[in-house]
Amino acid sequence: MKRADCPHLPRSQRVGQGTNESMQNLWNSPLTRVVFGVIAFIAGIAKILEFLLKPGIPSGAKLFIWIVLFFAALPFVAQAIVWGINRQIESALEQRTLRGELPIAVSEEVTSEVTYVFDSKVYGMAYEDLIVHCTICNDGSAVFRREIDLMTYSLISETNHYMLLPEAPQNGEDFVELVDVKSLDRFRTLTPQVLELSSGRTSLRVSISPPANPGDHIKYQVTEKSPPGLYAVTGLEERKMAFDYLAWDIWCPTKRLEMKVLFPEGVRPRDFGHDAWYALGQGRSRHAQEFERVKECLRQREEGVYCTLSAFIPYPVLGLTYVITWVPPKPT
Repeated sequence: MKRADCPHLPRSQRVGQGTNESMQNLWNSPLTRVVFGVIAFIAGIAKILEFLLKPGIPSGAKLFIWIVLFFAALPFVAQAIVWGINRQIESALEQRTLRGELPIAVSEEVTSEVTYVFDSKVYGMAYEDLIVHCTICNDGSAVFRREIDLMTYSLISETNHYMLLPEAPQNGEDFVELVDVKSLDRFRTLTPQVLELSSGRTSLRVSISPPANPGDHIKYQVTEKSPPGLYAVTGLEERKMAFDYLAWDIWCPTKRLEMKVLFPEGVRPRDFGHDAWYALGQGRSRHAQEFERVKECLRQREEGVYCTLSAFIPYPVLGLTYVITWVPPKPT
């Protein structure tokens, strides 16, 4: 294991080196410079006063020197006043924060943004926006459309996607069909390649031409369709679970996640809710803190004759799975 101190030097040299570094840091500190500046300023004023008190100096010269001293000292006095006011404001804010009078959401938002930027630079890319729409059809199939605004922090020539169906449809067909990969940027071409098409899983590679440079935005859509019977529509379908759900894994740093489920005409879920799961959600173990954070993000709306469930989640946590759940309608 590597050590932080100097492992190749004798202990006496390490101690001496540490003392020299401490003295150098003290000398270069802003406080030391301010102290020496004040001392030099006072010494200069003393010399000027000593000069002014000497006999034989004309009154006009003395007045001129006093005026010059006044305007020379004015910026320092103003800076000292501003510094004092800032210190009072910082102290008041610190005390209010410690007493819990300031909203915690402010610090949480700043922390989330810093974490997002750090993860994005390490990962090499990030989703500024990830919009996932699930449109359920009358036969229980679903069309999944994701719209992605990809921000690159390194040279990116391809990206990967996958779709997983945890529960097979009732007809036994559990293969996901890739419908379309569409570039929303006319200057780039996206070429999809299916890497895996197995039971309940699809893996997809999307090649980007020309490659994206650091700082570029790439906007595109991926549309996939599940076989019939994946979701309960009439309420007569046999289900392994008491509820249906749409879940999405956050595998890439994401700033904004929007999930939306649109039900067929006339279909209304009996109950709905949200969840946040660890890992890829296979065990469906709840992340309690994130569950509480996003509980106000879920909304039910009526869009014409259609019922929708939507969730807008800022700064979803990398590695978690976000879920919209609902209980299928009663048998009709």
